[in-house]
Amino acid sequence: MCDGCRMHSTPICQAVLSDIRSAVEIHFRMRLGLLSFPQLYEWSGRPSSRVSFQIVRWSARPGCLTLNTDGCSKGNPGCSGGGGILRDASGGPILAFSAFFGIRSSLHAEALAMLTGLRLCAKLGFVQVDLQSDSQVLVGIIQRRFRCPWQIRTEIEQIWDLTAAVVSVCHCYREANRVADILANVGVSHPQQGCIMYDSTSIIPKLAKGEIRLDKLGMSSVRRIVREAEQPDRMGDIL
Repeated sequence: MCDGCRMHSTPICQAVLSDIRSAVEIHFRMRLGLLSFPQLYEWSGRPSSRVSFQIVRWSARPGCLTLNTDGCSKGNPGCSGGGGILRDASGGPILAFSAFFGIRSSLHAEALAMLTGLRLCAKLGFVQVDLQSDSQVLVGIIQRRFRCPWQIRTEIEQIWDLTAAVVSVCHCYREANRVADILANVGVSHPQQGCIMYDSTSIIPKLAKGEIRLDKLGMSSVRRIVREAEQPDRMGDIL
């Protein structure tokens, strides 16, 4: 594109659609005759004999603040970290953090990330928030639907205390939690710094900042959902 040339939205959107279509065709090994974004959305909801697809994107309730958190462990148990971000309903970042947790399991890192995020929000006066995590197990424990393992009982009890004023606690897909996921991996990389809070957009890690922009624009991801009969037994991840 030459300098000074005027940009038009239609060719840009068509180029984005073409890239998305190509990526989906390569990933799922199939040809798609999709000519528009509405056709892409319609295709994503069509069931197949083996798998189905779903369009996923980050979303928030109007007028509410949303806290997304995530934890990771390189080895489970292994070197772990956590991250999170508080945003307004339009996707604008208010605060974010990354933290190093030492040697922990994945679930322990998830719990510590949630606890760290809630503590930072409470410290800055943001008490009534919507809480999102991509860990179904952790959300189930917080909602008291799953039994709490003794290894994380202390952290869970503190989370219960802090969620007394939280508006909602819900599970979100990993594709809608990418900012927190990136920050959790950043946390693993700074063991000497403990917890780092980012109270300005300019100091948020570059990769996370890019995902924040995409979420704010409403960009979606395609999630592949395997039929329940074909999914592996995941009970071992819960126990």
